[in-house]
Amino acid sequence: MTAIGTRRRLFPIEDMHHMFRYLCRVDRFKGVVVRVITVFLLVPLLLWLVARPPLIKLPSRTSNYFKVAYGTLYYFASWRESYTKEDAYQHCEYKNCIPTRDVTDADAVVFHNWDINMPFSDTRSGRNRAKQVWIYYGLEPLARTNWFPAALNGLFNWTMTYMSTSDIPLKYHVYEKVQNVSSRKCDLTPVLNKPRTALMVASHCHTVSRREELVEELRKDIDVDVFGKCGEPCPNNCDFGLFEKKYKFYFAFENSKCLEYVTEKVWMNALAVGLVPVVLGGKTRKDYEMLLPPDSFIYADDFSSPKLLAGHLRTVGSDPKLYNNYLKWRKVFRLSNSQENTDLCSICRGLNNKTLMSKPRVVRNLEKFWNVTQDCHGAGPGAHKTRWATLKGYLLYLFGVL
Repeated sequence: MTAIGTRRRLFPIEDMHHMFRYLCRVDRFKGVVVRVITVFLLVPLLLWLVARPPLIKLPSRTSNYFKVAYGTLYYFASWRESYTKEDAYQHCEYKNCIPTRDVTDADAVVFHNWDINMPFSDTRSGRNRAKQVWIYYGLEPLARTNWFPAALNGLFNWTMTYMSTSDIPLKYHVYEKVQNVSSRKCDLTPVLNKPRTALMVASHCHTVSRREELVEELRKDIDVDVFGKCGEPCPNNCDFGLFEKKYKFYFAFENSKCLEYVTEKVWMNALAVGLVPVVLGGKTRKDYEMLLPPDSFIYADDFSSPKLLAGHLRTVGSDPKLYNNYLKWRKVFRLSNSQENTDLCSICRGLNNKTLMSKPRVVRNLEKFWNVTQDCHGAGPGAHKTRWATLKGYLLYLFGVL
C-alpha cells in the first residue's frame, strides 16, 4: 500500500498542470525566437537577394569606364531600374559610367542614407578600396534620417545631397530662362473661374514640421481639400493638370523644416502645372528664394498666424491682378528638362571631374555636415518621437552593418 501510495504521489494532478504551463511557456519562447529570426534575418536576406542589381557584363576595355556599385538598398527595396540597366548613363554628358554588382571592385560605391543602417548594407573594404570613391547619397531631410551620423565618421569620400555644401549638390528640379519670350504661351485657368481655394496631397500625417496642425487652423477660415493617406482618396490618379482648373493654391508643406530642403512637391505639383504654391519648409525664406523662380510662391512663415495667412489667400484668390503676379515668372522662365541635374549624371560628372578626383578626401565629421539640431527647426534629439520609434532606431542600428 505504501509503495502504491508513494507511486501515486509522484505525478499529482497539480504537478502535471504546472508542467503543461511550463511547456507552453517554452513553446511561446521558441515562437518569439523564430519570429525574431524570420523578421530580422531571413526576410531582409530574401529582400536583398531579390533587390540586388543585376550582374552587368562590362565592356572588354574596362579601364575606359567607371564602374558604379550600390552598397545599400533603396528605400528598403531595389534600386530603380534606371540605375542598374546597362545604358543608365547614356543620356548624360559623360557616358563612360556603367553599373556593376561587384562592390569590392567598383570605382564608386553609392550608399543611400535612408538605408544605411539596414541589415546587409555592404560596407566591406574591397581590394582597391584605396582607389574607390564612397558616396553618401540622399535627398531626404536631416530630420527623417533614422541613424546616428557619428557612427559614419571617416567612412565616406564624397557627399551627394540637397545641401549646397555637398561635394555633389543635388536639387529635385531647376529652372531656366526662356529663349524666345514673345512666343511663350501660358494658357491657365483664370483665378475667378476656380471654385476651390487650396489643396494638399500628403502621405505622412504626423510630421516634425506640424504641417497637419497648420492645415487644421487654416480650415477654420478657408476651404482646404487634403488627399492621400492623410485625407480623401486622390481623384483622377492625382492629375494636377485637372487640379489647376479647380484650385487656386497648392500647399507644398514639407514634413521637416530643414536648411535648404525643398522637395519635388513645389515643382511638380504646383509650378509645373500653374498652381500657386504656398510653402512651409526650409530654415528661412532664403532657402526658397535661392531655388524657385522669383515671385512664384507664398511663404507661410511670413505670416504671424494662420488667420493672417488665410486672409492673404482669400485676398489674392479674389483679385486676378494679385494672383497673376505669382504667375508672371512663367513668361520668362520654365522648368528645365535637362538630364544633367539627375543623380546618375551627377555621379558620372563627379567621377570625370579631375579636380574632384585628384583630391582624395574623407568626410571625417559627418555629424557636423548632417547636423539635425543645428540645421532643422524643432528637430532636436527626440523631437516628435515615441518610445517605439526610438527603440526601432536602435534596433535598426544594431542590426545594420556599420
